[in-house]
Amino acid sequence: EALGLPEVKEHLGAMQRFMDEKTWLRMQVAPHLADMTPEDQVKLLERLLPLLQDLQEANTDAFLVPVEVTGGRVLMKRPIEVLDPQDFTIQDVFSVAGDDWPALDRHRALHFPAKTLPTPVRTHLRRLGMRSSMGDGQVLVFLCEALQERHSQVQGKRYGEIQRGLLQRILESWSHLQAEQQEELLSKAFVDLSAEADGGEAPDSLFALRAFRDSNQCRSRLFSLKELVSRTNPVDPYLRWTSLTLCPR
Repeated sequence: EALGLPEVKEHLGAMQRFMDEKTWLRMQVAPHLADMTPEDQVKLLERLLPLLQDLQEANTDAFLVPVEVTGGRVLMKRPIEVLDPQDFTIQDVFSVAGDDWPALDRHRALHFPAKTLPTPVRTHLRRLGMRSSMGDGQVLVFLCEALQERHSQVQGKRYGEIQRGLLQRILESWSHLQAEQQEELLSKAFVDLSAEADGGEAPDSLFALRAFRDSNQCRSRLFSLKELVSRTNPVDPYLRWTSLTLCPR
């Protein structure tokens, strides 16, 4: 009964002679996650994650979440460095079908969680900072770069569908982003203006891109959003950009 008293726990804890379940799991067991079997990793996370209530506490240790890495190597990340595989925009960019999300290079800033982690564990990871695309500038920049890299692998029409979805998510998130993130998004070259990807624009559209498209200049490279808008006004140009048929109104 004495060990149940807060005063006793605090006193013994200061002498490093008492640990509650959460502290013991974090300090003594979690550091060895990378050496465990996938089954034991799941057992530990099912015990530990429900005990973590603070976002900062959950993201202090860099060895909490096993992730998918190319080559089958082991890599552990913090929840805020893990992509939510159930986010629709993330699924589109990486062509995720069901639970078949890709392994990424270990040097990437963000990764998908290990496929061995069950739904309850992923639910706790969302609560503890796992990243989604809505309102997250770092994730949106990451997705723009990923889509640019996949341009040679994705057919024109399908690429157009993906880029329209990503542009829509950028539009929905714009007011929540920091100025530096907005600037970085505007500078990323991932927009395909070819007829195969874009599907054509209205002949009387604001930007009158048809003559530019017919000159074949748009087939040679991808464009950044900065190249599609006037920069004379810090706000209105972005709003006018939504007139482009690249993005649903």
